[in-house]
Amino acid sequence: MAAAFQPLRRLDHPVDASRPDEVNWLTGRDDPTLTRQICNGWKADRLIASTVLDARLGEAVATLAGWPDARIIKDNVLWKPAGAFPILWRCDGYRTPGI
Repeated sequence: MAAAFQPLRRLDHPVDASRPDEVNWLTGRDDPTLTRQICNGWKADRLIASTVLDARLGEAVATLAGWPDARIIKDNVLWKPAGAFPILWRCDGYRTPGI
């Protein structure tokens, strides 16, 4: 799976695929010490899509959270190299009690 994201960091993906919604770091363009981010990489790679969109994953998430079902809003992949600036996390929207 990690290898599937490597071409996306160069915006090198199959011609018949869409681009990810966001690519916030590109190989050869950006500072190698910064955190990398790709949003909705599943749009550009069939292996990533087959994992992110797998119904079994949605069922497992819903079961673990105690929900009747689940849908993907977006996938967000971050790579943080050793020594990079800290990432300040935030919580947007609804929070499931107990999680």
